[in-house]
Amino acid sequence: MGTGLEMTTDRRSGASLRAIALFALAALAGCGTDGSGVIGAAAKVAVGSLRGADASVGKVTATDAALRNFGAPLVKVTQLKNGFEAVIGIVSERGDTVIWESADQKQITLRRGILVGTTGFAYDMTSAEEPDIRKGSGEVVRDHYYLGGDELIYRARFFCNLASPGRQRIVVTGVAIDTRLITETCEGRGLRFENRYWVEGDGTIRKSVQWASEATGALQIELIPQGRAANVAQTAAAAAAAPAAQDASVVISE
Repeated sequence: MGTGLEMTTDRRSGASLRAIALFALAALAGCGTDGSGVIGAAAKVAVGSLRGADASVGKVTATDAALRNFGAPLVKVTQLKNGFEAVIGIVSERGDTVIWESADQKQITLRRGILVGTTGFAYDMTSAEEPDIRKGSGEVVRDHYYLGGDELIYRARFFCNLASPGRQRIVVTGVAIDTRLITETCEGRGLRFENRYWVEGDGTIRKSVQWASEATGALQIELIPQGRAANVAQTAAAAAAAPAAQDASVVISE
């Protein structure tokens, strides 16, 4: 049974980070370091695995402060078509390409913050050739590669337009962050979808909504701002007024 927050590669020493992650999870949840305590701690942070449609909707229960002070990179990912969400950690890192894994061993692969692969979802994206979205305008092409029912890999090509509507302040785990919104509107193979990226001044994609496949739909991906103090008071009234996540990024044309 995976914990989903097992970071196995340390770029500096090559040492295993699994034990460090587990002890940190135990501290977050305030439980012991015996086997059952560690599993319980992991569940409290990674509750709401990205499960199938027949499972109950999972929600992350860890506090914003706990996530911001975890001490290692974390991403919160939400599958917008069904509302399933999980906090996930790094399992592999090679250059600009990072693989993140959930508690139920579903994975997303990000290259410089852009989705280039999924594992364990319906109709997985095995890889992708992504455009440079940070330029913010112009026409680009993206290629997605999928494993078909015949066990063959095939390419889906999409022609996209980049636009930058302007600056937007977003809130991630209680931290207000100034970003530039970049939209990427794509068409191809009878599909039309829009990816959205909120990019910080240093080029970090702090939040995004990115389309994965017809079956999976769009994933909302939020990079937790580690070590930052909250600067937004989240009241019950504000939470109630916040718009619900909707998978409005995909329109399937017959």
